Amino acid sequence: MEQSALPRSVHEDEMLRAINAGLDEARVLVVEDDEAMRAFLEESLREEGYAVTTASNTLSAIVTLLGGQADVLIVDWKMPDLDGFALLSAVRRCFTDVPVIFVTAFARPDVEKRALDEGAFSFLPKPFRLSVLVAELERALGSRPVPGGGGRDRRPPYPRGPIGRAGRAATE
Repeated sequence: MEQSALPRSVHEDEMLRAINAGLDEARVLVVEDDEAMRAFLEESLREEGYAVTTASNTLSAIVTLLGGQADVLIVDWKMPDLDGFALLSAVRRCFTDVPVIFVTAFARPDVEKRALDEGAFSFLPKPFRLSVLVAELERALGSRPVPGGGGRDRRPPYPRGPIGRAGRAATE
């Protein structure tokens, strides 16, 4: 039986785009207790083409992770419940393939060393440029395992739109 390829209307094309929106976007979980910083990162990363979820504390981040909604995490160190190191430890034990970008306004060499030693993918002291964070996100997504095993994924990172205003600085 032969199927005919009927042209779709503009309305049908718009509906299909809406239904499929976000399916190919990298999912970023931003864990930041500072509301202004969290909102800035959420908006900025969405403009860069990422699907962004946020959490204001470690426990809500773990709930989000249990729902399988993150390809990469951006984790602040100092938070009101458990700190970023507690979350990093949980992620390394339970979600071993999820890269963690550790960020803090209280950067010291010993904090950076500890974060990297405990399994953070990278460490960014605040303030940082958005372009630097985006570069780290792309690097982290490129390091993810190939589905089904067999080493690291050598495919290009998730398709995204053009990079927007990447010169902005992120601050606490």
